[in-house]
Amino acid sequence: MNDVFETSDGKRLTLGILEEHFWQNFVKLAPELAQERFSTDAQRRENGDVLSMFLQEIMAKKTAEEWIELLNDNDVPVDLCVTPAEAAVQNKQLVDRHAVTRGFAGFPVWANGARGGSLRSGTPRLGEHSREILVELGFDDADIADLVKDGILVQS
Repeated sequence: MNDVFETSDGKRLTLGILEEHFWQNFVKLAPELAQERFSTDAQRRENGDVLSMFLQEIMAKKTAEEWIELLNDNDVPVDLCVTPAEAAVQNKQLVDRHAVTRGFAGFPVWANGARGGSLRSGTPRLGEHSREILVELGFDDADIADLVKDGILVQS
């Protein structure tokens, strides 16, 4: 389950509770979800509409700040959803979590008290990674050369 939910203060949070241990950690905080129909991933998917309704009701009971603190303390991935107008460097939650890298919000996943991932470089140039991506998709060098020759692909 990875969805966006509005909190009591009108802010929106996304939960990363797809993995079973994250779900179990979340259920400890929201025991009303400890129901048979939500006991397995398959059942949660089968009852997704009902589960989403429950989650929205649960998340609306606390402010975003309260949820972020509670969920981080209990190893449940959570992040605040922001609009482009909300600059990352001015967002207290991101700044406090040291989640701003070169003016951008960093990779949002937290698990076991640590942040995963990082920004390793700036924006790639047009075509910079085209070959690697196409090879991963099953294209060989001859296919890629044909794409370049036909003007379909630009490589840098």
